Amino acid sequence: MTASNHQRSNSEWIQALRGDMGYQERENAAADLFQLIYLRIYNYLRIQHRNGNSLFRGWTIDELEEEAKEHTQEIVLKFFYQQLYEHFRDDARFSTFVFRIATNHLIDVLRRRGLETKRGFVSSETENSGEPTEDSSSSDPVVSQILQELFSAIENCIDNLNEQRGTVLRWAIFDELPKEEIAQRLEKTKNAIYGLLFKARQDIQECLAEKGWTIDEMRRLFD
Repeated sequence: MTASNHQRSNSEWIQALRGDMGYQERENAAADLFQLIYLRIYNYLRIQHRNGNSLFRGWTIDELEEEAKEHTQEIVLKFFYQQLYEHFRDDARFSTFVFRIATNHLIDVLRRRGLETKRGFVSSETENSGEPTEDSSSSDPVVSQILQELFSAIENCIDNLNEQRGTVLRWAIFDELPKEEIAQRLEKTKNAIYGLLFKARQDIQECLAEKGWTIDEMRRLFD
């Protein structure tokens, strides 16, 4: 039986992507990897769009979906061409490893795009005024590093959730499964699923606080 992205163990992911389990299973794993990365990228872009990031001002949902597909294709190609799965160390979930690669890729792309936008704006302002304008883009690499540390901390906190809360959170947030489907899979009521999600978010908030991250600091990063 072919394992789905919900059922594969860490070792099964690596074996499948290497081709140790045959051509068809490698194709299946590649398709699941694409979906895993796409959901991560698309959700991140939606958050940036909803928060008013100037890079996505005026974009439609269709444009965000196409952008997510392009980034996903780049990451999947890099994943196989550079054999990134060989860098995986079995100290976390494979999906967490994939999410970290996808997030770092996207942050780097958006940072470069932001720098180009700022430089264009600075150049235009300078030409119009005849006076040099300070380029604040030098702080962007610092912000990028802080964001990477934040996402790493969040992923670590998710990995440390108890099994049931972690499963519910991943299905609801990363896989975007309806609450009804999650309830059916776990043979629980819908209200019980909401309760598990609430507890999971509380656990993550407390975990981040222990690591030195406050809600206000995280909000400022996305302003």
